Amino acid sequence: MIFILLLASIATGIASEIPPNGARSLRLPIRPGAASTVEARGGPGYGQNPLKVNATQKKYLSPYTVEKIQVAVGSPPQLVYPAIDLFSNDLWLNPDCDTSLSPDACCANGEYDSGASTTSGGLDCSHTWEFTTPFGGASGCSVIDDVHFAGADLGYIPIGVANESWAQTAGRLGLGFGCEGKGDVSVLDQLKSQGLIASRQFSIALGGANPSGGPRSEASDVGLGELLFSGVNTRKYAGELRKLHTHPAAEGDSRQYVQLSALGVFDPSNCILSDVRQPSRHAFFDFTTVISYLPWVYMDTLSGFFPDVTYNYTEGVYQVPCYHRFQDASIDFYFDTLIIRVPFRDFILLVDDICYLGAVQSVEEDEVILGQTFLRGAYTVFDLDDDAIYMAQYENCGDQLYFNTLHNTLNIYNNIFEGINKNLYALIEDLE
Repeated sequence: MIFILLLASIATGIASEIPPNGARSLRLPIRPGAASTVEARGGPGYGQNPLKVNATQKKYLSPYTVEKIQVAVGSPPQLVYPAIDLFSNDLWLNPDCDTSLSPDACCANGEYDSGASTTSGGLDCSHTWEFTTPFGGASGCSVIDDVHFAGADLGYIPIGVANESWAQTAGRLGLGFGCEGKGDVSVLDQLKSQGLIASRQFSIALGGANPSGGPRSEASDVGLGELLFSGVNTRKYAGELRKLHTHPAAEGDSRQYVQLSALGVFDPSNCILSDVRQPSRHAFFDFTTVISYLPWVYMDTLSGFFPDVTYNYTEGVYQVPCYHRFQDASIDFYFDTLIIRVPFRDFILLVDDICYLGAVQSVEEDEVILGQTFLRGAYTVFDLDDDAIYMAQYENCGDQLYFNTLHNTLNIYNNIFEGINKNLYALIEDLE
């Protein structure tokens, strides 16, 4: 009891001393998707190399669409819902829904009409943009218009407006690791240059998709995801927020990769705790794909945790009995000494009354893409000023926002525990 009261008093005292620095944090709710589809491995949205593309087009197994945020563009404001993209630094809108993998989901993401905005400078097609992957792509013109989100006015920024796209369900808000002040001005650059945020840092909590193990429509945690710029929500994770060892991707690729060192399973009800160490693999986080992509050695390990698993050769996926979703167990991902435990109910996907493991075999053995089936178990923080990624176990315990830089927040917590240790030593000496 003494320890609990001591912890509470120290934490309250330090938290109350956080000074305002003029800049603030911005928080946006993450909008969950809908719709259930299963595409064949050889279908139009799959292609030959799933590791080398980002985004919504990798949804050949998709129980619902990717998570998105709300952005208001133009005057009067037009609401659109782009996906969070760690692979680029640009904002583009208006995919062609007729050629998307899910037209209904695409239409629900809104469309921007530059002609209906009184603040638009008009489409400029003298400098076009495009990206192409084996799974699809987009191309179009640019426009300068006023952009708002999270109650903040970003001012007039360049926006890509697609006039052609294929296999794209949503536009993109690029938040990748770019080069500040070296050409392209990203949304994060704009926020920082205007003093709206203290640092080019953001944190993401997707939240559990299926807290009860039942259908997503019955999930109580859906809609609680958030994107927080220049701040940390300390009630959205448990344990220590750990800095990961990161390395930049190849030139022209804005990603940072981390090292995945092992997979495991934790099933306390059956007294099972097992991990299988494999050669470490480069791993990328991707919020725009529902499933994760693992090399064969990891898929072999993962499927071995389920003795009743069957492989669906038509779809190229692993099926398991749906009772596993109701087990109080987890798939464990090891990043050196950090373990992220993803509950079965979030990792196993329910599509048309059939349950699938939330990962498929990747094409290349040296790379891993960790999609939403992993990220729902993690609280992630991306610090673009220091090219750093932090991560902890996701846990939803309400809200406790620190509107400061990540480093200030970490220093606060270090001071808290340092203060606890000093006071405990003093208390022990007094008792002796």
